[in-house]
Amino acid sequence: MLTHLFIYPTSALYKNNNGGTIKLYKCGITGRVIKSVAQFLQKVPPEDADTPDAEGPRVRIGFRTALFVNFAAMFGICLLCHGQLARLKPPTRYLTAYYLMMSAGGALGGIAVSLIAPHVFHTIFEWQLAIFTAAVAAVGIILSAVVTRAVEKSTPHVKSDDYAPSLWPRYLLIALFLPFSFMFLDMIEYLFSRRQDVVYESRNFFGALTIKELERTDPATDQLMLLNGTTIHGSQFVSDARRGMPTTYYAENSGIGLVIKYYHANRPPGGVRIGDVGLGAGTLAAYALKLDHIRFYEINPTVLDISTSGKWFTYVADCKKRGAICDIKLGDARLSLQNVAPQKDELPYHVLVLDAFSGDAVPTHLLTAEAMDIYLPRIASEANIGVDGALLIHVSNRYLDLDRVARGAAEYLGFDSLEINSQADDDQSIDSADWVVLTKNKDLLAKLRPSAAQPSPKDKPPVLWTDAHSSLFEILR
Repeated sequence: MLTHLFIYPTSALYKNNNGGTIKLYKCGITGRVIKSVAQFLQKVPPEDADTPDAEGPRVRIGFRTALFVNFAAMFGICLLCHGQLARLKPPTRYLTAYYLMMSAGGALGGIAVSLIAPHVFHTIFEWQLAIFTAAVAAVGIILSAVVTRAVEKSTPHVKSDDYAPSLWPRYLLIALFLPFSFMFLDMIEYLFSRRQDVVYESRNFFGALTIKELERTDPATDQLMLLNGTTIHGSQFVSDARRGMPTTYYAENSGIGLVIKYYHANRPPGGVRIGDVGLGAGTLAAYALKLDHIRFYEINPTVLDISTSGKWFTYVADCKKRGAICDIKLGDARLSLQNVAPQKDELPYHVLVLDAFSGDAVPTHLLTAEAMDIYLPRIASEANIGVDGALLIHVSNRYLDLDRVARGAAEYLGFDSLEINSQADDDQSIDSADWVVLTKNKDLLAKLRPSAAQPSPKDKPPVLWTDAHSSLFEILR
């Protein structure tokens, strides 16, 4: 098993919102050494030994296992470090300086991670660097303690100026320490190695963004995928024939796809107006037809560059070529909607989309009652333009029952609500998606009801968040 571990560190990582992760690994430093020794002992010819074996051993790590390994490593390292701090506690007269240095170390660590690392690294490299350094230091501390205790027991209790302690335990310590260092180096490569399919990486205050190119050897399935950390924020096929297809959570049979299809079938004068909180790869722009107006609200400037530069994703550029009007507001969506007064000739949205909750950090301020008060006048209604619009909330999330918050918001607004769950289709790069539709449009509700999830007596009650109270604990799965 150890041979498998070190002979196969790194190649691919894939994770979707349902928590599925697969890592496939190949040779690391220690692995190459083990492999060479195995070849020598088994008398395997080098040309045969280097031939890749499609059925060879592989190590697969699920998301929960990877999470457990990281948390266990962090707990063990912190426990060891705190133990060392307690063991090295100085006499009373030096305690002021001792606690001052501890506080200074914590402050410097926070500065390094929060301010320096985002400008120096394109990934969360400081985490793997800290894990490796701490693991090697931990082995050094443990080996040093074992050797020191062994030396103390074997040393004669004789005080003499001519007595010189034996150095062989120290040599033994170094001999044991170096292999462990290489093994931990391989372990870090095993857990955090760079994926071969990454074409772009960037990091800023809002997180680490990665663009991966998948299935590049097959023109029919070659696609780009945008991830923020481990959460998918959109994908697009590369080929001209398929690049206009809405993928991931925006498939035509998803909640958002069915709602926009309804408004296109009942096309209002001047086209359909769509507002989308969360740009991602710009996938929703695939639905914007000629004379439609779509506006994205995005807080991360790097996402804006990725989706509009044309180097990777072309949804936004393509919708403009079709004659749709597309613009992007940079900044917090709630503040943008609250502080920027609509122009006199600017109509409300037929479809307002909230799609910023799939990741691990949920912007709760976008789902509160006060936020709904801001959205309400910007949603089309019979009173303002003669047709009732819809508010859609993307509630796909590994850990949280966000549909309860969406239903609570619907009750607060006096809207009807229903949830649409669509299934994944890997061949079409479509992920399973959960959308909650909030609307007063009875005709729309009637068209959506056959595709909607049926209410169950086991469904938990709705939850209404406010700016004064919003707790993730009450909606944990």
